Amino acid sequence: MYSSLTRAKFEILSADEVIRIHDASLDVLANTGVQVDDVETRKMLGEAGAQVAKSNGIIKIPESLVHEALKKAPKEFLLYGRDGVKPLRLGQWDSYFTTGGYATYVYDLWTGSRREVTSCDLADAVRLADALPSCDLIANIPAARDVPQATLDRHQWAIGLTHTRKHVLSEARGYDSVKDAIAMTAAIAGSTDALKKRPIITFDATTISPLT
Repeated sequence: MYSSLTRAKFEILSADEVIRIHDASLDVLANTGVQVDDVETRKMLGEAGAQVAKSNGIIKIPESLVHEALKKAPKEFLLYGRDGVKPLRLGQWDSYFTTGGYATYVYDLWTGSRREVTSCDLADAVRLADALPSCDLIANIPAARDVPQATLDRHQWAIGLTHTRKHVLSEARGYDSVKDAIAMTAAIAGSTDALKKRPIITFDATTISPLT
């Protein structure tokens, strides 16, 4: 009988290769720059020390600013659920299982035919994931096509939060969407302060390739 278990760690890149990629990334951010379309974000980065090109929205972020931001980032944090669901601690080498992919089509369980995702499909998928002990959180909720697409993200949040006790990760399309998702979740948590103490949602933020 083993008294302890060793955590397996799969590494594709060597330490030197990781450093080379990191250094190249710092060079791109500082000298090539990235395009930032949002005016408020450009203002925030400029006030923090980044170089802002007013003509085209290109932001050049110096190495010192990147390192300063990395120092402020927490080394680990908790993703909370509801109704007694154990929080997930995200730290170095922690692994969890989740759903994934903003699917727009499904294969109908009864006919086997391929069709667009509906709100009912979305609710069924979330309930199934909620019941699966091997699924630790709900992420990238399928995109229902039977709701107004201009407010799709709100429907994803509403259906997701209604049908699971687990932590939910989904998308937001703009400031108003973020505010609406927080308002929905705060109503569940009891208040905005309660939500801040035990956040039960995460926003999925992605960049646009290349360098936007």
